[in-house]
Amino acid sequence: MWSMARAMRNKKNGFTLLEIVFTLTLIVFLISSVLFIYIVVMRNSYNQGNRTDLHEKLHFALERVVRDVRNANAISVANNAIRFTLNESGSDNSYIYYLYNISDVWPPAFNQTTYEMRRASLAGGINGTFTYGAGDLMTTGLRAPSYSSITNSGNVARIRLNASMGNDTLVISGYARPRNA
Repeated sequence: MWSMARAMRNKKNGFTLLEIVFTLTLIVFLISSVLFIYIVVMRNSYNQGNRTDLHEKLHFALERVVRDVRNANAISVANNAIRFTLNESGSDNSYIYYLYNISDVWPPAFNQTTYEMRRASLAGGINGTFTYGAGDLMTTGLRAPSYSSITNSGNVARIRLNASMGNDTLVISGYARPRNA
């Protein structure tokens, strides 16, 4: 008994190597878990922002096309482009919405991966000419037909915009009939 008491008196208050290794492992695991969760949350937030931007961009372009077509006096659809005439301030002005890629020529072969949608003025009326690549930029990153398309059935235009950003793909479509035609 005397030796046991002596042994307890000689015991030092310290940590064993096993306790230190276990504690460090636990700390590394906890820090890694928190860091992993942080990265996942940030990545999801970034992806959600991209999806929102993509949706807003496509929605803006579609609304603009639909508004113009609804106010048109006449429409014509060919080559995944819509030509229309608007009466603005008492005079008829003709425009075209079309898909553009710098590597294509008019009419496009649609063999590129992405396109822009542009709105340009037509010289010479609804069947007039325009400069391919000219006009206001409506949206970018559109996938080529048959994913994105501008078609018609009778006097109704169908606009389908399909765009990808990263792993996200969004499709938005609408129909428009000229009220004034």
